Amino acid sequence: EAGDYKITPISSHYSTWMAYSSIADCYTDEKCIHGWSNRYQYSTYGNSISNGDDGFKTPELAFADATPSTFFLESDTDVLFLLFDSVYEDNQGGMSLKVENISVSE
Repeated sequence: EAGDYKITPISSHYSTWMAYSSIADCYTDEKCIHGWSNRYQYSTYGNSISNGDDGFKTPELAFADATPSTFFLESDTDVLFLLFDSVYEDNQGGMSLKVENISVSE
């Protein structure tokens, strides 16, 4: 339905994901070149928006850094949610998102 929406990463079935079979190339105690991610994408009206970050050493660090996002639908339409990756066989985890209509009803 048309309106304002808020997307909040939650720790339900999944909290974070990794596009690799293991973490690698860590350059701090928290960040790695290949690590856990809280990044997700959503698409409305053919426009894709990305939110979050990746490369965390642990799932807990990635979830602690996850941030909500908002979007506005001008009219009723479908919204596509995805975790973008090109090689799926080695992925781990996933994202659980709470999507809520935050429009003020009059």
